[in-house]
Amino acid sequence: MSKLLKSKSINYLFLLAILLSACSKGTDNKEISSFKFNDIYVEQVDKNGIKQFTFKTKKAKINELDKSIKAKDSLVIFYQGNKPTYKLTSNSSNLTGNGEKILLDSGIEMISLLNNDFSVKAESIIWIKELAQATVEGNIIVNIKGSSFLAKKAIYNHKKNLVKFIGIDEYNYYNFNNKAKISILAENALWNGDINTLTFTNNDSKVLTKIFIYN
Repeated sequence: MSKLLKSKSINYLFLLAILLSACSKGTDNKEISSFKFNDIYVEQVDKNGIKQFTFKTKKAKINELDKSIKAKDSLVIFYQGNKPTYKLTSNSSNLTGNGEKILLDSGIEMISLLNNDFSVKAESIIWIKELAQATVEGNIIVNIKGSSFLAKKAIYNHKKNLVKFIGIDEYNYYNFNNKAKISILAENALWNGDINTLTFTNNDSKVLTKIFIYN
């Protein structure tokens, strides 16, 4: 059995398609009404009709009163000008306020779909539609072009396609034959997804860079 469910609000969140192999409705009391779905697809667009992200999951529970969705094994794709840019996976997720806020937690991985050399692992990501911004927290591990560093926090600016990493540790880069090493001491790093560049900054001092050449 398959059904098509559509829902449109002033926040421009569309439930485009829900394919059901099993559906049940449960009421704990008169104020709670929820549905369980085996497959669900959600698409969110901005006020101009430009796609912001898509959300997919195999198992979800929808509360029809507060328009929230709780799901497991979620997949989120962010878009820039209707072009996919980042893929996010998580073990669990929670969409609230008809998509105004999305929490992804446990087993987070963010991968660039335009650059195979960029990935981020973390414990949680919170998306706020009003800000067009996602905050990444919890044991952040960043991998870029074969090198990696840790960060305390990251902020993804969807409109500018920028990811700012805050509270990073020492960044080390090795060339392919390991005969050269670049070590950078900085507090912050800024990833520009449009041009695939990483810029380092300090809040109150200059960035320290060391270059090592090995024979």
